[in-house]
Amino acid sequence: MPLARGRRAIDALMKRRAVLTQEMGAGAALPRDQLSREHLLLAHDFAKAAQAFEEPRRERLTTKEKWQHRGDVTAAVFSATAYLEDLISELYVNMRNLPRPKLVKKLRASSHPESSTILNKYQLALSVSDGDPFDPNSSPYFDADSLFRLRDALTKYLNFHPVGRRGLSRRLEGKFPPNPYASAESRWFPERCLGAGCAKWAVSTAEVFGDDFCRRMGIPAKPRVGHADVAQARRMRNSF
Repeated sequence: MPLARGRRAIDALMKRRAVLTQEMGAGAALPRDQLSREHLLLAHDFAKAAQAFEEPRRERLTTKEKWQHRGDVTAAVFSATAYLEDLISELYVNMRNLPRPKLVKKLRASSHPESSTILNKYQLALSVSDGDPFDPNSSPYFDADSLFRLRDALTKYLNFHPVGRRGLSRRLEGKFPPNPYASAESRWFPERCLGAGCAKWAVSTAEVFGDDFCRRMGIPAKPRVGHADVAQARRMRNSF
């Protein structure tokens, strides 16, 4: 059955991610502040894998390839949001260890990070550090918010309603090319939405937001993932 094949494909992708993460940390203790970069590297890797199904364009995908393609796009979205979740979590841990008791007290009194939404954590960090806050109605905050809404739509599908003035389709249509294997008559989400263009947009959105946040905080941005990094990840993945 196609559904069973789809579940097997997703399981295989999650195992691939676990193996890659384990291999990157093998032989030494992996510093906690490198996990966000792992997520970003994985997001790039999944986006590249999705792109490989679309360039060059094929006449059609087999059932297995269809599910692999969908799984790569979905995993890229998950990894991109995981990068943003871990990036701010790392900063909170570091801020609490700063020798500035007044700042730490204000941070703890303002909110409990665990109970805040991810993007609220970013706004709170800027607030207690006297950084310029993001405008929720402009990029890159608006795009990052759309990315998390897309992630939630994938994880809470039965509760997701794409129709409406502020629906996800209105936020994202035109941000990236649609899935070339989806027909024009198919639903925008998930069929036309989940293509390599979506995966690439997710990775770029996470990187741009993270870099802008670091700039506002006055701290060094995370190193960008280059072709060599993605190639290394792919070699590790293919070695198993």
